Amino acid sequence: MLAGTDVVTKSLDGFAITEEWHGVTAGDEGTSLFYYMPAKKQWKQVWVTPSGVFKEKASAPVNGGIRFSGTVFLPRGKTYQDRTTLTKLPHGEVHQVIESYVGGTWTVGFDAVYRKG
Repeated sequence: MLAGTDVVTKSLDGFAITEEWHGVTAGDEGTSLFYYMPAKKQWKQVWVTPSGVFKEKASAPVNGGIRFSGTVFLPRGKTYQDRTTLTKLPHGEVHQVIESYVGGTWTVGFDAVYRKG
């Protein structure tokens, strides 16, 4: 089942990546800027939505992939912890799992496989 579309663009000699994600529901969209920090050997992500929700996360390697962990900022000032794990699959596919930490438990909110269209 299609969960949305995603356009990823590499720029600045690979030190920056932009992502434009659109879900299947009206208003379900977001834009990310990823940038690489060579001195830290780490990627940072800033993700913004039209409703004012945004995320700021930093990367760390995990078995078979990369995980971005950080904070989600809601429009009225509340926050919660969030992590996104990306794992390479065969044939150029990528498995993405987004989890939120609420009430002392990590809960999966999004689980999808990205395929080139």
